[in-house]
Amino acid sequence: ASIGLFLDLFGQMRLRVAHQFRTRDDIGMHTRAKLLGPSPRPIQVLGGWKLQVEDGLAATPHIYIHVPDFYCPEETTPDYIAKLHSVIDWLRSQYAGGAHLSATGRGIELLAEAGLLGNGPVPVARGAAAEFRRRYPHIRVNTTDPIAEVDRIMMARGMTHEMSLLTRLIGR
Repeated sequence: ASIGLFLDLFGQMRLRVAHQFRTRDDIGMHTRAKLLGPSPRPIQVLGGWKLQVEDGLAATPHIYIHVPDFYCPEETTPDYIAKLHSVIDWLRSQYAGGAHLSATGRGIELLAEAGLLGNGPVPVARGAAAEFRRRYPHIRVNTTDPIAEVDRIMMARGMTHEMSLLTRLIGR
């Protein structure tokens, strides 16, 4: 749902920009969104559906990267995240290269694993705050504000606040 929301919102914004500036030029919006995965193979989402990705992580550097929320049972989180070490390393290198990042929900944990969040603050739902604090005691948790920024990183507590986060980012 998180990936679809981002791609749909981005597509709608492209149409709106083209319509808004049509009397001035026919250039439209140069920014393009790409769905990347750990490899060029389709990625599976809840319900067994698969999404075709455009490229793997070997793709060229990016200006902006959004890490969507994902489902993972709490008891398997450390093992699940350990399997994503190539994604975490890639996020770290993209950020070091100047990319702006955003994340929602569990996607924030990948940024924490990459060591990109400093000491926070990180927006986390009350129900997930204790576990997040246990795993990342050096990062300050904020259970009040749904959106937070740390340097070139914007985060939203979960999919409920993702539309607001993405609207802000696309507006920038």
